Amino acid sequence: MPNANVLKLEREGRDNSRFLVDPQPDLEYPIEALGPILGEAAIAISGAIQAPKGIAAQSVLAAATLVAQPHIDVGRGDTLRSPVSLYFLTVADSGDRKSSVDKIALAPITHWQTQRQAEIEANAPKHRAAMEAWQTTYEACRNQFKKNQNHGKDALSSLQKQLEELEALRPSEPKIPHVLIQEPNSEGIYGHLRDGLPTLGLFSDEGVGFFGGHGMSDDSRGRTIAMMSALWGGDSITRSRANTTDSGQLIGRRLSAHLMVQPVVAKRILSDELFQGQGFLARFLICHEKTMAGTRFLGPDSLSANIFEVPAYDTYSTRLSHLLKTPLPVCRRTGALEPRVMQIKRNALAEWVEGYNQIEAENLEGGEFARMRASASKAAEIAARIAAVLAFIEQAETIERSHVQRAFVLIKYYLSSTAFREEEAFYEERDHLARELLEWIVTQSGGVLHSNDFKRISRRLFNRKAADIRKTLRHLETLGHVDVTEHGRKGAPVEWTVIR
Repeated sequence: MPNANVLKLEREGRDNSRFLVDPQPDLEYPIEALGPILGEAAIAISGAIQAPKGIAAQSVLAAATLVAQPHIDVGRGDTLRSPVSLYFLTVADSGDRKSSVDKIALAPITHWQTQRQAEIEANAPKHRAAMEAWQTTYEACRNQFKKNQNHGKDALSSLQKQLEELEALRPSEPKIPHVLIQEPNSEGIYGHLRDGLPTLGLFSDEGVGFFGGHGMSDDSRGRTIAMMSALWGGDSITRSRANTTDSGQLIGRRLSAHLMVQPVVAKRILSDELFQGQGFLARFLICHEKTMAGTRFLGPDSLSANIFEVPAYDTYSTRLSHLLKTPLPVCRRTGALEPRVMQIKRNALAEWVEGYNQIEAENLEGGEFARMRASASKAAEIAARIAAVLAFIEQAETIERSHVQRAFVLIKYYLSSTAFREEEAFYEERDHLARELLEWIVTQSGGVLHSNDFKRISRRLFNRKAADIRKTLRHLETLGHVDVTEHGRKGAPVEWTVIR
């Protein structure tokens, strides 16, 4: 149902269609570029669930990235090295079965987590016994020193040496058994990476819980964005608190993310000034395909199909399960990951450089990506990360030229998708303000607005910022809703009249 403002403008006789955004372009996810393991698994999941292929592709690639990120980094030339971590944003209408798709794509990971939890619980009695024995030995050592009459320098040195040796034998606490989290703040991410495994996945089929949760409150969102941006880049993360035991620095940690949201939430996210200004959204690979609702008819054998018995899915699941059971390359002293570097070399590097240059050329004013430089500037690096994940999952010895080519096919899709989503969010937000300002002029100012009256405009609309009001008036002028009817001494417009 149209809102009251739109109805009022229509009754006034103005052409409300001038506010509309261009319809969604026909973007089809290039699922074949995911290759024989991930691509075929995504097709199988999409067919079994009857969900858009892009949703299945996002879920499968995100799961594979989470599994790969602790084991490999990607290198280009002698100096460029990056994690392979990736952030995904999937936009899907309610009823598009995003939860069902994600559940199947993540099944190897959730099964592995369940196994880890069971192992920790089974070993709990043994751990408690080992800890009790250690504490008894530790206390016995201290008590022996207290009983000794000689507390001289040599005795203290001997005690210190014994205690150091005992500390090295202290039974380690079991790590947090899961790597999937849903609604963390920066403190939660830090604590999980400190007390759990050094690799983590922020995955949620209801991403509004993250974007609208505690981690994105006014007090926390800046810290959460900064920490996630640092982890995306492979940088260390720090936490400073008055209590020194809660402070520290973590190095060699990895985070991937896949957040699924509905279109109305996506529009708010993509028009958020902080997300845009901090370059946070530029790190996300965005997918929004058209719904399949109304075409998902069942056949005689539809309900008897079992995705877990489909060979393509079994190959995918087996590969991820094997990697999940592979010991992590962790430094015993620092707990940091020490992943091996998969280099893009020779022909593959030449292909990557060509793709980089093509994108960079379109960043010029008037170029295809000029309005989305933040995303485009990271696109070639993200392509390198994707190429490495594809090669790693496919058990290739090196990153081949074909991996890079396929990665850039995917990047072209993501750039096109991001360009449309950002433009849609920009224009819809601007149109929303323009509609309300136009109605305010008509109902509160008699159809004429003077710059002296800016202070009368509702703080809810523009917080009384003259620059924002003038921008919106220019937009209304461009759309043919107002005319400038008076200019000031310096030539700037000072009065606007609604076109009747």
